[in-house]
Amino acid sequence: MKSIDIGFIAKILDQLPDPVFVKNREHRWIFGNSAFSRMLGKGFHEYHMKSDYDLFPKYIADVFWKKDDEIFSGQAPNENEEQIIVDGQPRTILTKKFPVQADGDIILVGIIRDITEMKLLEMKNLEIERMRTLADIISGLAHEINNPLCIVKGRIQHLNLLYDRGDPDPKIVKKILASVDEACDRITKVVSDLRSLTVSSH
Repeated sequence: MKSIDIGFIAKILDQLPDPVFVKNREHRWIFGNSAFSRMLGKGFHEYHMKSDYDLFPKYIADVFWKKDDEIFSGQAPNENEEQIIVDGQPRTILTKKFPVQADGDIILVGIIRDITEMKLLEMKNLEIERMRTLADIISGLAHEINNPLCIVKGRIQHLNLLYDRGDPDPKIVKKILASVDEACDRITKVVSDLRSLTVSSH
């Protein structure tokens, strides 16, 4: 069987739009395709045989190192959503890492996808959904308040009509006022529920 041309494989990987990298057991980069170099903003010679601690802040490198150790120790693939800084801007990436046997040892192969825009779109959609939910709540509250207000207005008009006609029956007036009081209680409850909703949302 004809042996595999490593240089040819590297050329193929260089054509991929997603960043691809390879690390040795010492957590040092031994390969990075062109997309990976562009993501780092560095040429391959600038990160070749260097570790995460040479390129990233310690709090970020600590996370990368721990995840890589899971590959080298358990030799089980993993997939992680990670935060990095590219050109001074935070980016969200999805990194798939898996072990590969090479010359009797284990190397780590990583494939990265920049999902920053996808995450922003998800957040935007969540905000739109939240606004829709809020609009539905406000519409429901407006309806709940409007009904008893219409009752109050109607009862006041009724009272005015009774007084315009002369001396109204006290029993009728008392009944009307009781209806107004009940409607006001309904409005008070809606306002109280609204306050509770506002407090719980914080």
